[in-house]
Amino acid sequence: MRTAGKQRYGVNLSATWLFHYTDTLTPLSPSVDRLNTLSNPADLKLRGTAEWSRGALSAFVAGNFVDGYKDDASVPAREIGAFVTADLNIGYAPTSGPLSGFRFSINVENVFDADPPFVDRSNGFGFDAANASPFGRVAAIEIRRSW
Repeated sequence: MRTAGKQRYGVNLSATWLFHYTDTLTPLSPSVDRLNTLSNPADLKLRGTAEWSRGALSAFVAGNFVDGYKDDASVPAREIGAFVTADLNIGYAPTSGPLSGFRFSINVENVFDADPPFVDRSNGFGFDAANASPFGRVAAIEIRRSW
């Protein structure tokens, strides 16, 4: 994090870019490319974050991206769209007084309540657990004590 006066701020970008992901049924069977297919890793996942703090207050926002891929279990195979979500955290951690050592925060994952891309599965779930979460917006209040 960088400091500007009494404020601190920072940005970060994390990326996972897979070039190959193969699978074999047995040690002697040929390898099959599974990258960007149903229930297997997407080739590109990104997470960008921005942080800010000033004194006891802090804020954190993140954007998440999972690239689209192919539903090769459907006939004919169809494309599954990308999955984009945003997360937010606001915190307060006083450094003096009776609340010193406590941290209070509100955390919201999937702020805009994005639905995962629909996958027509025979199990009835309708999403790909390897690349998306079925939970919509999830909010939590956290109280932490340090000593």
